[in-house]
Amino acid sequence: MSLDITSGYTKTMKTDYERLASAFRKEQIRREERGETPLTQVGLAKEINLTQTAVSKMMTGAMDLPMPRVLEFAEALNCPVSDISPSVANQLQAAAEGLSVASKIAYKTAKKITGKDVVDILKLILKGKKPKNVEDFEHCGADHGPNTYCLVVQGDAMSPILPPGTLVFVDTDEKPEVGKPCVILKGKKVVFATWKGDDYAGFENDEYPTPRVFALSKNDAVVGKIVEARHSF
Repeated sequence: MSLDITSGYTKTMKTDYERLASAFRKEQIRREERGETPLTQVGLAKEINLTQTAVSKMMTGAMDLPMPRVLEFAEALNCPVSDISPSVANQLQAAAEGLSVASKIAYKTAKKITGKDVVDILKLILKGKKPKNVEDFEHCGADHGPNTYCLVVQGDAMSPILPPGTLVFVDTDEKPEVGKPCVILKGKKVVFATWKGDDYAGFENDEYPTPRVFALSKNDAVVGKIVEARHSF
């Protein structure tokens, strides 16, 4: 995931075949850095008992990428299943927890980011890096991508929609929706506001002084789309 500097958004999620191609390139680099035999599509095909043509078609979307192949590719490319197919990873997690995956919405978890390092961690996430030493998590029933995180609303700027203590789940690979709450990195603060579009956002608390709408500067960034919000008990 990379930050779209022109708008402050994170770019939309890739397709599975694009992720597969990306995982392949990363493993090529890793093997080169270790001084190992260069990885080619022919070599990868031999590792998972496929033809080079089939591998090429799966990397370009010309051939379906079923679950068994996703698992084989993940093992051969030394990467998590979610790096290739978040949907397959979600199905596996749901199955492991004895949950139904018949519906489009799978039961998943999201890492919970709290404490004084929230801003720094979100900045790392927007640079495409995975946060370390984040052990806490919350269950999220809404459909979401692999780069979704849980935050706790601070302050009452968004009351009564998002009162203090509300848990929000932010998919950092998705753009916010106009008229819906979002999370913004504004300077050294995490701001919860309603997205107005065209680089504008606003607060919902009627007791806040007007104007409650503000413009994002070039240094601000929308963290992502809030896919679920609920009170913490």
